[in-house]
Amino acid sequence: MSSAARSTISASGASCPYEAGNIVQHETYGLGQVLEVSGHGATRKVRIRFITQGIRTFLVDKVALKKVARGG
Repeated sequence: MSSAARSTISASGASCPYEAGNIVQHETYGLGQVLEVSGHGATRKVRIRFITQGIRTFLVDKVALKKVARGG
């Protein structure tokens, strides 16, 4: 299993809704790309590079993000 795949699965086996490369929308920061998902359970974090706000890190359980489909 790759390290990227490992980072998106919690200790309980539940998968995270985000993975590196996903494009997401945040109410305050706008559009961003997921750079990394780390940790597990209540401490799982997602690191995102936003177009105008730089890089931010959030607890997955506490942040409201909407996945955005890539055009193509």
